[in-house]
Amino acid sequence: MDESEATFDNADRLPALSLVTRKLQRLIDQGFLEGAPGTLAAELVNHAWAIRPALFDGREGRKPHPLAVAAIALAEAVRLESLRGDAPLQGIYTLALSALLDDIALERETLPLHEIDERLIDAAQAVRLGRLHGDRLDPLRQPT
Repeated sequence: MDESEATFDNADRLPALSLVTRKLQRLIDQGFLEGAPGTLAAELVNHAWAIRPALFDGREGRKPHPLAVAAIALAEAVRLESLRGDAPLQGIYTLALSALLDDIALERETLPLHEIDERLIDAAQAVRLGRLHGDRLDPLRQPT
């Protein structure tokens, strides 16, 4: 990947990074989390993106809405912390995911969402509801 591709790739992630950063910043402000929210948000979004880059960069169809990307990145963080057995961090990420999904629910009918967005948001909702493992419709690990 040359430098111009990397810049474009990172620019594609910025809206989702901003959304996750804001949710994490709120948790820092409330005393639930410590650290640099932007750095942590970048780690979460980049991790999800790396699992299925063709999905996020549009090579498999339309690019997902930033809200859907942010939701699945937080959901993946919840799932990973569950696997690691870090219940406190899993709970913090679940709070951030819940706040984001609540925001999406308030605006869902007015958002320009398409099929992949719906699948990503539904998968994130399943994680929020505790269905963390073995979801055969996991859009990060299976073709959409």
